[in-house]
Amino acid sequence: MKQLCIFSILMFCFVRTPAQLKIDTSQSADHLINQVFAGDGIRIGNITSSSNKKSIGSYQCPENKTGMASGLILSTGFATNAIGPNSSPGISSVLYPGPKKYKSDKSLVKLAMGSKVYDITYIEFDFIPLNNKVTFEYAFGSEEYKEYVGSPFNDVFGFFVTGGPMNQKNEALLPNDKKFVAINNINQKLNKQLYIDNDPFVNTYLFKSKNMGKETEHAKSGAAKTNIKPTLGGRQNVQVTDSSSMAGKAQDTALYYKATGKKYLNENILKIFQYDGFTKKMKAQFYVVPYAKYHIKICIGDVDDQSFDSGVFLEAHSFSSVKDSTQKGFKNYKDLSATFPFDSIMKYQKVIVRTDNLNEPAHTELYEKTTVHFATNETTIPDTCTESLDELALILANNPKVQLNISGYGDHGGNINKNKFLCEQRAESVILYISKQGIYRERMHYTGMPAQHAVKGRTPKNTTPLPLTDVLVLEIKPLE
Repeated sequence: MKQLCIFSILMFCFVRTPAQLKIDTSQSADHLINQVFAGDGIRIGNITSSSNKKSIGSYQCPENKTGMASGLILSTGFATNAIGPNSSPGISSVLYPGPKKYKSDKSLVKLAMGSKVYDITYIEFDFIPLNNKVTFEYAFGSEEYKEYVGSPFNDVFGFFVTGGPMNQKNEALLPNDKKFVAINNINQKLNKQLYIDNDPFVNTYLFKSKNMGKETEHAKSGAAKTNIKPTLGGRQNVQVTDSSSMAGKAQDTALYYKATGKKYLNENILKIFQYDGFTKKMKAQFYVVPYAKYHIKICIGDVDDQSFDSGVFLEAHSFSSVKDSTQKGFKNYKDLSATFPFDSIMKYQKVIVRTDNLNEPAHTELYEKTTVHFATNETTIPDTCTESLDELALILANNPKVQLNISGYGDHGGNINKNKFLCEQRAESVILYISKQGIYRERMHYTGMPAQHAVKGRTPKNTTPLPLTDVLVLEIKPLE
């Protein structure tokens, strides 16, 4: 009996828990970039992100077969919808309902060939590379696979880099190709060596673009062929059945059945991820000038509607710079990392912090200037700025000897008196927001900036002048 008991315990000890995908959307944008994404040879600052925090997070899954064990995820829906197993042919979540559902991003719209892009998620930041080549690794996954390959519903994403000769240049490209990574460029038919199929479902009426002028193609399910033409209703009314007989079903419903015998699907990926298809792990890489300042915007969006989620996975600590002497025209450069003025270039400000304890010496801390961009003629604080203001309030709370200066910058056009009043109202909105978090109003001061300090280039010739004050810059200073 004792031997049997010991044997049972040993058997239990060797049972392994299946790998699971874990996603955390509670972390700040600063943490996600500096602590999760950033690697060697890079300095990062001025981080901002989209307002819906449920679509951005960190992920961990050490034993998954995609090669992306941990990192950062950006999604067109709730990031947690990527968690498997793949139990549905079409998971959808709406980030911005109602009037807010369409927020244009010129770079994504260009990739989408002019189509509207919804549920945009982004994170962007400045960076200074210490070497001449920047690299990072990523993978793209989507619920649009495979039934919407070749359709207008081609969810898009990009890594848009600005600096030097690059101006919003997309670095999410196919290897040795100028084409961008997307559902229509990597799938079961095109560049299939870069594609991972994770779809156990069969769509009985495979979607074909209504612009192609073709009738819907019936899947090999054993049922009679039909002449039902595609409608958009099917993207909102996903149904799954165990039967391959679909006769008599409504034409505005996309009908699926669980396929059997798909031996080529990877069971590990099928159990871990909800998305129906993935690219294999890809590498973004581009040449830069060492110690020059650049900006990158990583963003993703739903094309044409808000149905069927997609996500881009960025591998942990892969955003880095390396020395590449094979670059054409390469010139060697010195290591300036010990003396280079990173903080002043990133516009960090040094603040001397004093305490009430006379025996404790003052010390210097570094903070970023906080910039609030308002919509034209609006005084409401944008959702994209609330996280930065919350962090600023926390700094003020932790440093009672520090005060806040608020400066308004504007354009060279518009009615001066009207715009002055508008800027004062915006400053009041910021002061009210921060004071509600326990910061005394007396510690916050507003200074309007005259027209000669306006933001350059905001009012092209032959156009209607924009309001004088679209920007407020919040700067912390030590009390005298």
